[in-house]
Amino acid sequence: PIPAQSLQVIGTATTASTIACVGPPLSPATSHVRHGAIVTCTITIRDDTGLTLGFAGDYATPSIVGGTSPTALATSSDFATVTLNVTAPVVGGTTFLITGNMADTRPFAQGAQSVTVVGTPTTASRLVSCLGVSTRTNRVRTGAQVECLVDVSDANGQTTGFPVDFAAPTFTGTGTAVVTQAVQVRGGGISGSQMTFIVTVTGVPGNT
Repeated sequence: PIPAQSLQVIGTATTASTIACVGPPLSPATSHVRHGAIVTCTITIRDDTGLTLGFAGDYATPSIVGGTSPTALATSSDFATVTLNVTAPVVGGTTFLITGNMADTRPFAQGAQSVTVVGTPTTASRLVSCLGVSTRTNRVRTGAQVECLVDVSDANGQTTGFPVDFAAPTFTGTGTAVVTQAVQVRGGGISGSQMTFIVTVTGVPGNT
């Protein structure tokens, strides 16, 4: 008898397919990436009813506004996804857009996906202010919380960064201060142009 042959049934991908792009340096990776980073974009193969299987040949190179140097599309070993790499712009504090396309150039119904480009802060960053949380002045009672604001900069001026770009602050003076809220983006979020942290201060009245 002739040996049986194994066949795998592949679906028909449609514009219901989706694309998502993530990159370093955070773990897990997010759509906030360092300027000039290599960003990995993954197409999840779908048809109009849900997940399906397909090939890189089902798709054209995505439309990219801002990013550069897209690599060739590559099919995963399980035929469930297609991937490519894109280089992020070199300027932090910007965004770039990527839209998935079918082989016949029809765009994905998902629309353009935004990737946030983050700068690399340096010691040009500066501590703008430290004010009492309740008083909003630089005069506070012992045991009070003080919120400090940092402008994120590099050699070219203001930029953006991640909270992990900044180590715990150090303190000098006759009083003591303990960090009670670690560095985070002002107003919340993954990256930004300003950071805040909160410390609790103690000391003899009149000391600094």
